[in-house]
Amino acid sequence: PHDIAKRSFHDGKDGIEIAKNFGITFEKIERPQNKMDSINDARLLFSRCWFDAVKCEKGLTRLREYRKAWNEKLGCFHDRPLHDINSNGADAFQTFALAASRLETFSDDGGFDEYEYENFVGNSGRNLITGY
Repeated sequence: PHDIAKRSFHDGKDGIEIAKNFGITFEKIERPQNKMDSINDARLLFSRCWFDAVKCEKGLTRLREYRKAWNEKLGCFHDRPLHDINSNGADAFQTFALAASRLETFSDDGGFDEYEYENFVGNSGRNLITGY
């Protein structure tokens, strides 16, 4: 997660240090400046995911109920998601999508794979589903 490097008030250790003590290595995924970038990465990943309808029921509900915040004063939606119980699950899936998309754009030798990247985002450099 993007906040894995935060230090605990309890013992002063961050999540990366704690995980290392258990033999787990994490790499921090940076949060994009534009929230729509992570939302679009998640949308692209859906077509390649398989979900167990029973075991993933709660997570799928969170993804279905994820939505924009409503502005009562202006009578329209904000450009940002509503922060509620559903946004935490959706944010977790978006972090997964950011990591997955990042891995897919690199070749086996560690170099950038331009062909794979073009297949992922399309020749326009835009999201193939939303067009953004």
